[in-house]
Amino acid sequence: KIQKMPELPQSVVACGQTPRITKENMPQQLPPLPAGTWGTVVPKAGLMKYTLHDDTGKVKSCVWMRAGAPVTIEPQTKYSIEMMAADASFTIEFFSKTPEAAAAALPKALMNPRAKTPLATVGAAAAAVAVLVAVSYYYYSKK
Repeated sequence: KIQKMPELPQSVVACGQTPRITKENMPQQLPPLPAGTWGTVVPKAGLMKYTLHDDTGKVKSCVWMRAGAPVTIEPQTKYSIEMMAADASFTIEFFSKTPEAAAAALPKALMNPRAKTPLATVGAAAAAVAVLVAVSYYYYSKK
C-alpha cells in the first residue's frame, strides 16, 4: 500500500531552521517534532532515505530524497533519515501557527547537531598512534 507523504498546512509560518546536517554531525536519533510544529527536510546534496515509522517503530513508508525534493515532517511523528552518499546533507525548516512558542520548543538535538571532529584532532591522534607503534616495535625488537 502506497501512503501519500504529508504536506505543510497553508496556515503555518516559519519559526526556525537547523544548521546543515551531514554524516559527521548527524544526531544519533532524530526526535519527533513537538505538537503544533511541522518540519520540512530540505536535502542540500547527495542521496538520502527518509522513513516514517509507526508508534511501535515499524516502517510505515519511505521515500528517497535528493536536492530540490523536500519532504514534510508532521508533528509528533517518528521518522529517520539515512545518508546514502558520503556528501549527503540537509537542513530542517520548522513551521507553526504559533512561531514564538514553537521556536522555544524545538528539539535541541536538531538545533545543535554534533560538532565535527576537527581534522587536526584526527591527524594528531593518528600521529600519536604511529609514534606508539614505532616505539613499541623498537622496544620489543631490542629484546
